[in-house]
Amino acid sequence: MKRLRYEKNHWDDVLIHAKPLFKCIVPDSEYCGDVITGVCLLSDAVMRLRHKDRKDELIVDLLLPRRCLYRMGEIGRYDFTHEVLSNDESMFDGKKVVKTRRISIICRDLPKPENRMEENALEMKRVPEI
Repeated sequence: MKRLRYEKNHWDDVLIHAKPLFKCIVPDSEYCGDVITGVCLLSDAVMRLRHKDRKDELIVDLLLPRRCLYRMGEIGRYDFTHEVLSNDESMFDGKKVVKTRRISIICRDLPKPENRMEENALEMKRVPEI
């Protein structure tokens, strides 16, 4: 792979120009627990947090530099929606932040037992050994 050049016209070039894959979401507590942790790889990005009830009043933009680790919990997890801004909107501290090729790894903890959809809806499976 090291000997191969990156192909700019490869299929993932489409993702560079795509709108954000998620827009203004608060993940449901049925599917994940109190903490969401992410790793932002390859490119800087701006994440916008917007209060779910006071959308036009309480807005916070966060710079996610490439290779950063971020954690959302408590108020940020439940009271704010979050979105990664498109290149058209992506400004931080008065400067344009251009997203290029981007990979994110999102980790969520398990929902609390009282929030789970059904008793056995979430099944844990062992990872096969190689």
